[in-house]
Amino acid sequence: MRRLGTDKPITTTQSGENGAVSVIVAILLVTLLGFVAISVDVGLIYSERAQAQSGADASALALAQKCGVNLTDPLCSTSSTLAASLANQNALDGKSNVYSIQLDKTARTVSVMTSAKQDGAPQDSVSLYFARALGIDSEKIMATSSATWGTPSRGPVILPLAIAYCKLDMLAGSTAGTEQVLAQSVNGCGGIPGGSAGFKRLQRSVP
Repeated sequence: MRRLGTDKPITTTQSGENGAVSVIVAILLVTLLGFVAISVDVGLIYSERAQAQSGADASALALAQKCGVNLTDPLCSTSSTLAASLANQNALDGKSNVYSIQLDKTARTVSVMTSAKQDGAPQDSVSLYFARALGIDSEKIMATSSATWGTPSRGPVILPLAIAYCKLDMLAGSTAGTEQVLAQSVNGCGGIPGGSAGFKRLQRSVP
């Protein structure tokens, strides 16, 4: 008669693969977080730069218009409040910085540099979200725009010539190619003075 006994516990052979899944998951999570940071934070950066650029463009154009009308206008200066107002209006949250205004009244040029403004973020920067896990907490946002004012010095010359319809229209029965004479001393249609006097007053052409 055999003696009954307890079975020996089943033991498993230890291998070097324990924890491998956890390591792979951790690596994949970091990679996934990087892609999320690219899609969210980079989109935020591009949006903030577009707003800053719009503010800089609007500010530079407005200052150039003010200076073109009157150089002594208080708004035509490096301390103009118009630039800050337009920069804020072009920001979705209504907050923006005018970093600098460079105005040269002699050269008739103005350059405006704007930057981002966000509560709790470093100066001229915006806070990032997912990129913080990668050690990037914020991004600096700057934009520059320049404008000039004055009269044009070059360009095509447009001949200010106007011809009355009754002078241009050929007489009944005439054939194409008939020479038409426009007399300056003769009034136009309906006794209205002709409009071809402008070209006679041209003293010089613009190069």
